[in-house]
Amino acid sequence: MLLRKGRTAEALSISGAAVSLLESLGAEESESLIRLTLAESLAASGRHEEAAATIMLARMALLARAEKLSNPTWRERFLRDVPDNARILELARQWLGS
Repeated sequence: MLLRKGRTAEALSISGAAVSLLESLGAEESESLIRLTLAESLAASGRHEEAAATIMLARMALLARAEKLSNPTWRERFLRDVPDNARILELARQWLGS
């Protein structure tokens, strides 16, 4: 929401703090959204290398979570049908070529 309003610096600050908290707690709840928001905030701030590194970490964490799903259909749906997850994978393809 902040990025859509052009409040890039504020979005970057809040998403960076959220990722720090996420990592300190080892939480998985909302992980994809938080990492995605940080990556997009970094990109909007012109910090493209950091954005790419963040989206790479988001992709790795996402794929690790997906591997915990034993059913291949559920795994595919988790990656494809959850909007934040699909966006992470799309940005990884665009920014990293993977």
